[in-house]
Amino acid sequence: MKYVVGWLTLKPGQRDAFIARVRPFVQLSRSEAGVRIFEVTASDTDPDVTVWVEGYDSEETHQQHRARAEHQGFLADIAELAVGGRFTHIRPADERTDVFSF
Repeated sequence: MKYVVGWLTLKPGQRDAFIARVRPFVQLSRSEAGVRIFEVTASDTDPDVTVWVEGYDSEETHQQHRARAEHQGFLADIAELAVGGRFTHIRPADERTDVFSF
């Protein structure tokens, strides 16, 4: 198993637009083989933050998800509406955090 837990900070006032765009991507991601959980929700403490929880059967499943054309296309939406984020990748043997900004 592999889990990804993240916080994506949006440009001020973009949460509703982002949530509208992310919903179809979430539905598609949930239907992929090997995806156990895929949730994106608005933070209840910061209107400009979304919280991500993803679960995959394996590292390979996660990489297959990231390689899909839909994922690559959705990155453009993220770059347009977000300012940065922090995502922690958790596997049984190790943990890594990626921090990025736009």
